[in-house]
Amino acid sequence: MAEKTFVTVSFERIQRVVDILSMVSIGEYNPELIQIEPSSQADEFSVLEAALNIYNQELASARLQNERYISELEQSKRELQEQIATIAKQQMAIHELSTPIVEVWEDILLLPIISSLDAQRATEMTEKLLDRVKANRARCIIIDITGVELVDTNTA
Repeated sequence: MAEKTFVTVSFERIQRVVDILSMVSIGEYNPELIQIEPSSQADEFSVLEAALNIYNQELASARLQNERYISELEQSKRELQEQIATIAKQQMAIHELSTPIVEVWEDILLLPIISSLDAQRATEMTEKLLDRVKANRARCIIIDITGVELVDTNTA
């Protein structure tokens, strides 16, 4: 009869280990939920149970650490996205300020050009200037190139 009790207890212990490993396999690392109660029997199986408890605790700790890392990465990602948005706004502002077209008098526009002038910038300036000439019905355009440092030979 004592042998039958030992088999039943051992089967229950094995089933508990299997249940815990099943929970771990689906991501349940919470040591409080899957802790194996220490057995009153000091045998080889109790060593396995203790090792499984340690394993579960380490998994839970690693999971928490990974969640912290993921949270930090998400925060960094949000900060980078905000910086990218700010840079995009600044680029738009610089782009708009790079070709100021000023109405000096009625029918007369002034286009001061500052810094270097390449083909892309010349094309953009021409498009903006033509749009402004059309909108203002300007008859005269003054192009100030005294601030130009460098002109691409194709653009010249």
